[in-house]
Amino acid sequence: MEPTNAQIEVWQSFKAVAKRADLEIRATQLTVEQLAVISAFYKSKNMPPMPIGPLLAKAAEIHRKNERLKEVIIAVELEKLGLRFEDGDIDIMAPPGTNSDVIAQYQLNGLPIIIVGIAVGVAIIAYIAALRQQNAEVFSKLSALKDDAESMLCAEPSSAQCTEWKIAKESAGYDRRENAIDQVSEAAENLPDTVKKLAMGAGIGIAVAVLGAAAYLLWNKKNAR
Repeated sequence: MEPTNAQIEVWQSFKAVAKRADLEIRATQLTVEQLAVISAFYKSKNMPPMPIGPLLAKAAEIHRKNERLKEVIIAVELEKLGLRFEDGDIDIMAPPGTNSDVIAQYQLNGLPIIIVGIAVGVAIIAYIAALRQQNAEVFSKLSALKDDAESMLCAEPSSAQCTEWKIAKESAGYDRRENAIDQVSEAAENLPDTVKKLAMGAGIGIAVAVLGAAAYLLWNKKNAR
């Protein structure tokens, strides 16, 4: 079943929000890398380690989920998977007869494979909203820890510790990552924050073929990061 123009517009809107999420999550990963630089400096000075283990684990989980979502989006664009527009959201569907191993490689949410209907990802608009919220919380906490550490390390700007820290972070590309965070955050702000709603009466059903041309891919190997 071919998608309607209204459904295509909603899908394109979803991809734009997904791209924003990808940039936001990239900012979190860059912050994680900065904290690794700080942690290494702490260790070199025999300072107590930063209590960031749970936050790093959460950031890694968010990154993993986002990478899976990007794979699913590309699979839809290549017509390997389809879309079902229902109840104001979008479900990702696999064609009838799809091997369960194939379904598993794309599946979102950590839910059991649904054989009846071959659902791969259910309510992905709500899914990406939750993922972005989780990322925003982790990014905020990691950024606060980073700022606190920086303030502590250079509480006395003329101290040997502050001088050594400046040398260490320059060597590790700390400020380069800070610039990258600013750039990706600014780029994210220029993308939509919410997914366009499907107009009433625009149609409900399964659209298996959606914009198959590779030119429409949101991410590709060259621009994945």
